[in-house]
Amino acid sequence: MDIFPLAQPHDHLARHFLTNPDLAADLLRNYVDREVVEKFDLDRLQVESPVNVSAALAERLGDIRLSTGFKGSARKSQVFILMEHQSTPDRLIALRVIEYIILDFRARLKRKASRKGDSKIFPYPLAVILYHGKRPWREPLRIWEMIHRVPGLPGGLLDVPIYLVDLASLPAGEIKGKPALRALLSALRAASNRGLEASMEDILRMVAEARDDLRFPDWVQALSLYYLSLETPREGLKAMTRKLERIMPAKEAKNMTTSLAEKLVLQGEEKGLEKGLEKGRKEGEEKGRKEGIILVLKTRFNSVPKKIRERVSACSDSGQLEAWIRLAAGCLSLEEFGQSLE
Repeated sequence: MDIFPLAQPHDHLARHFLTNPDLAADLLRNYVDREVVEKFDLDRLQVESPVNVSAALAERLGDIRLSTGFKGSARKSQVFILMEHQSTPDRLIALRVIEYIILDFRARLKRKASRKGDSKIFPYPLAVILYHGKRPWREPLRIWEMIHRVPGLPGGLLDVPIYLVDLASLPAGEIKGKPALRALLSALRAASNRGLEASMEDILRMVAEARDDLRFPDWVQALSLYYLSLETPREGLKAMTRKLERIMPAKEAKNMTTSLAEKLVLQGEEKGLEKGLEKGRKEGEEKGRKEGIILVLKTRFNSVPKKIRERVSACSDSGQLEAWIRLAAGCLSLEEFGQSLE
């Protein structure tokens, strides 16, 4: 079975995990200078709405924006944290961080202007770059390193603290944090080294350490979608079911796999299935629905038996065809789909 990639799979996975304040705080505690982080009240860490930025800048920055206060202070927004992940090195990352922070500060000024007497002091800014490229990061993290230096003139111009989490230089055994964070970082690291297929079962066992957490099924599903978007296992979703059965009961694993198939279709993130749904959803286009069903089945199971093709082709009930599109996306085998046609 051919598995097509999610749209921006690295973005999807990083956002899914790190927009959780608990996991974002865990990343800060383990990968940012302890003396700095100890001044922040991470129990009050909040995920904020992203600042509106230009399309070019949005492609690289602004993935996750957080705020908190300092310990011992009642004010809620004294620290501004930009958390971004990169799969390729960016020589201008320091400049882009500054651009984003300036946009945020301008937005704060506009909001404060409408509140009389509100302080115009900006929060303390810092950025965390989660890098999961193939090679160690070699690019400058300080604007001062990019400016012509003149003896006798002050340095440190325009610099904002940027903390780099370089997974390319970090041995797998030294990845720190709670199970879900370690699973996220391990998945990104393995994918960059084309080792996700070999590492996936270890990653699932890692996140299974948090099985008692209510977020456990959500984490497993996100990791599974990431895996299916980047790897092309011979048996596709069936292979995924077997991996899941090693960390959860068989019934739960089967239900999870069905849910994965539905998400790949309904969210429009799987290219082959998305194309089938687009055809199938064109109101009044019976032919499009039929082609959509066959395309979904072919994408998932490589070939479609003549009997199924003929049965689908002979149907003129638009409601039935729509139901078969959904079934084609969620069934675990061609046999299961064929039984519904009888």
